[in-house]
Amino acid sequence: MTMDKITAVAQFQDFENKDQDYARDIWLLLYRCNGMNHADMLRMKWTCIKGDYLFFIRMKTENTKKLYTQEIVVPISPEIKALIEKVGVKESPYILGLVNEGYSEDYFNNKKDLEQRNINTNLKYISKKLNLSDDLKIRTARDNYANTLKQAGRTNDQIGEMMGHSNSETTRFYLASLDMEKARDINQCLL
Repeated sequence: MTMDKITAVAQFQDFENKDQDYARDIWLLLYRCNGMNHADMLRMKWTCIKGDYLFFIRMKTENTKKLYTQEIVVPISPEIKALIEKVGVKESPYILGLVNEGYSEDYFNNKKDLEQRNINTNLKYISKKLNLSDDLKIRTARDNYANTLKQAGRTNDQIGEMMGHSNSETTRFYLASLDMEKARDINQCLL
């Protein structure tokens, strides 16, 4: 998405219900937190916030690459802080308050899948209202984070480091849609 579209998502207020507002806030939080994966946000604890930074290790990395566990550091901007304050559940050890201590892997996966379906359904409403060419989905927050950095002139290595990628091939996957957008723009001059 272009920055104009992302700005429109961030400024959107024409919600029919609080679930749509929450879905948009989660999408923005994932986007602004280095394109964080939704599973990582679900298991994010308040103790991961240290001063003006959020520290975490991707769940995917923990489960697949035991030797490579790069800690991701997210500077907490005023926008991130406001989103965390809005969606956070202070009474829970987990920021979103959707899981409890000692959860099983099955419980977590079921909770994550249900939450993603609900959020994606509500994001679809926002996509239609904003007339977006592609529906907002939880996973597009990560893609858009990578593409926003690329459009701002950041290198693939910088983008990969911020997203916790172990190699540049993974980063290129997230940037593929940017190349398609460039191709479209280049061919705009054709009759």
